[in-house]
Amino acid sequence: MLYYIEIKKFTVPDGVIPESPVFTREEGFNKAETIPLKKLHPEALAELCDEFRRNVFEKAECEDPGDQRGPGNTPLYR
Repeated sequence: MLYYIEIKKFTVPDGVIPESPVFTREEGFNKAETIPLKKLHPEALAELCDEFRRNVFEKAECEDPGDQRGPGNTPLYR
């Protein structure tokens, strides 16, 4: 038997934190400040999203269905 429930979606952050300090000529090295998502290149955003998806399915210990899943009611539990 399958059960369908509404779940809260993942929270999308407003920005990303760089792994190393950001350097500007005017200010020198800045501590790890958040970089707004709108300032990132679309390819960088896509790479971050792909990595997040891989990590989610790895943590769930299941195979990523990829594009095989269509819209509509999707079972939430196995």
